[in-house]
Amino acid sequence: MNAHKDVKSIFIFNYIVLFSGIVFSLYYAHFLFVDLKEQSVHKNLIAINTLSSKNVNAHLQNVADSVEALGESYKKLFLQQQTLTQKHPMYHHNFLQNEKITFYSDFLNQEEYPFQSDHVSMVLSNLHQDKETIANELNLFHRLAPALESIYNSFHFSWVYFTTVNDFLAIYPYVPFINAIDVYQPTQQHFYKAADFANKRVGWEEPYSDLAGGGILVTASYPVYDDNEKLLGVASHDITLDKIAESILNTTIIYEGTVSFLLSKEGKVISSNDERYRGELKEQDSHTYRGSFYYRTQKDAGKNGLENIKVSK
Repeated sequence: MNAHKDVKSIFIFNYIVLFSGIVFSLYYAHFLFVDLKEQSVHKNLIAINTLSSKNVNAHLQNVADSVEALGESYKKLFLQQQTLTQKHPMYHHNFLQNEKITFYSDFLNQEEYPFQSDHVSMVLSNLHQDKETIANELNLFHRLAPALESIYNSFHFSWVYFTTVNDFLAIYPYVPFINAIDVYQPTQQHFYKAADFANKRVGWEEPYSDLAGGGILVTASYPVYDDNEKLLGVASHDITLDKIAESILNTTIIYEGTVSFLLSKEGKVISSNDERYRGELKEQDSHTYRGSFYYRTQKDAGKNGLENIKVSK
């Protein structure tokens, strides 16, 4: 009888051990599966982000190439201007003027073109410039207009412009006189100073909010010199990052609950795939064209998410 009870006890014990082993194995297998799945997701997201970064770099390289080509076009026209002005008459323009700028126009029927229409705006901030220099610049800008238009049409949204050392600016598409005051003294503006003068190559400005409503922009600027290394001016190209950010960040939504951010090299938050953050970014950046959202550190970013930090630049 006792032997029978011992066998029964051993059987129950073995059953419990076996059942516990199965439960433990399933429990361990579950967490192993979850861990492997998380590792797989992590690797996939890294691969997606790496590919997206390469796509962004390729797009921005196209912008850099375009602005360099614009600068070289201006240089070529500048070096040929003596021959050109002998063969062709000077352009004559109507102009509007206030205490800061002279706005040159060739309106049809004396009516100003609409904002962002397919025309070049030409704005002079140096009111004491001599007439011959002005005439030469106007001639150059007219001949540069096809290059401005071609570059503009190659991108979804952009501003393309050239600033001479004489504070003369040609910008495409069209900016009316009432808005042109915003580019007063362009050689003192952020887009002009973004050029890499030290290395004589394309320089980039940190992304900023277009006060004209164009969204988040990034500017590439290229300094142009003549054959004697004399600075002629700066070619610039603005493009919107909104569409780029949208296409990149949308690739990460294949995983539910994933929140992604597009950052500048300085840590500025440009956009997010999460509507809550996009709304907050838009609200904060509406107060200043440079924006104010930054990540503090990688540790803080992982713990607290976005931090609103006022940074003066």
